[in-house]
Amino acid sequence: MSEAGLACYKWMDEVKKVKYEREMLTFEKSKAFEEIEMEPVHKSVLSKEHLGWYERRTDYLNSKKIIKVSKSYRSCYEEKETRQFLGSENEAIKNGTWDFRKNPGKPTIAKRFRY
Repeated sequence: MSEAGLACYKWMDEVKKVKYEREMLTFEKSKAFEEIEMEPVHKSVLSKEHLGWYERRTDYLNSKKIIKVSKSYRSCYEEKETRQFLGSENEAIKNGTWDFRKNPGKPTIAKRFRY
């Protein structure tokens, strides 16, 4: 990685990450459940064991699962056409109003790292 890229990522890491809780998305719950309980391998998907697994999985997917996440309000993107890394900040994350569905905020360019 170029010096500009390293400088941008260093700048990004200078700030404390914002911590918040959110509900897990369905695909996250599905992955989490399958890490806890692997799907049984049978010739018939109608076996009692497989049907029981499917019911437990459905119950898990329908339940509300909260996870703790931390997110930086700064990010870096390489813009090859202009030979620079763009350091952006998202005010919604910075001030704590960020919500990935309701208020994702809009990143704005805060710093440029040319190479």
